[in-house]
Amino acid sequence: MKTRGGWGEAQLKAILDDVLPEGSYESNVRLGSGNDVVEFAIRMPVRSSTPPVLPVDSKFPTEAYERLLNAVDEGDAVAEKAARKSLESTLRLEARKIATKYIHPPRTVEFAVLYLPTDGLYAEAARIPGLIDEIGRTCRVMIMGPALMPALLRTVHLGYVTLALEDRTETIARLLGATRQEMIRMDGVLEKLARNAQAMSTSIEEARRRTRVVSRRLRELDAPETEDVALNPEMEFTGPEPGKTASGQL
Repeated sequence: MKTRGGWGEAQLKAILDDVLPEGSYESNVRLGSGNDVVEFAIRMPVRSSTPPVLPVDSKFPTEAYERLLNAVDEGDAVAEKAARKSLESTLRLEARKIATKYIHPPRTVEFAVLYLPTDGLYAEAARIPGLIDEIGRTCRVMIMGPALMPALLRTVHLGYVTLALEDRTETIARLLGATRQEMIRMDGVLEKLARNAQAMSTSIEEARRRTRVVSRRLRELDAPETEDVALNPEMEFTGPEPGKTASGQL
């Protein structure tokens, strides 16, 4: 029984590691005020400093299950009925123990999981009319097998993914808000630069205009000398004409 129980716990841990994100569960956790320790406590994906946990405990009622298998193999209907009744009683007892020991809101959620480590054992439990539904309703304990447990864990994993996306969305929103403020400030800087550039352009144009005025004034200063030379070209020559003496005779 101890060996089978350890095997069921190891199998359950492998499923948890395969589906859940790292750090989303704890092993061998004391939930109540006593010394009872649940095999696994899965943290629920909620925004809280102390999120509630989902208690999960594996059970393998070896004796009742083996008696049932032997009765079925031998075709003994009476023994099969008795073995099935024994299996039902064992599962009800284990579910009540789990409910009493491990369901302690708000430290935990309102229900727990009883894990059966083989699909064959789960199938035999499911064949007992109303057993799984009644245990879930009266004890608030869900009976799960290897085929169903990953589906439940994927739901928990999806919750973690949703939280991560929400955190990412908040981060993006903050970045966009900061970027918007920076763009507003940048627009103000560009507006100032535009005004300064316009003022500088006006100053440069004014300087060019004044330079043209000064150049025109300078040309006006040179203009009279040029006009005198053009009107009195002989003033440039002070000697006698060719072929004449200074007195005007040949």
